[in-house]
Amino acid sequence: TVSSRPGRDTIRSVRTSRGGSNRRLNKAIHTVARTQARNHPDAQKLIAKHTDTKGTRGALRVLKRHLTDAILRKLHDDFRR
Repeated sequence: TVSSRPGRDTIRSVRTSRGGSNRRLNKAIHTVARTQARNHPDAQKLIAKHTDTKGTRGALRVLKRHLTDAILRKLHDDFRR
């Protein structure tokens, strides 16, 4: 979708989850992402890589996606055992 602001031709990101969200879980993931962005070298590299194209907030969103993917992978691995 195109941004609704006049004079802007940028494309907005689309949220994938349309259902209800878990605010506690989102807050925890946000806290982990901010902490890693401040202290973890790999997270800092990931944010630096995406900041130019997606901006600061978009880069943080990429980091959150990586974190949630890692958490989901771990949950699936634990469930299979």
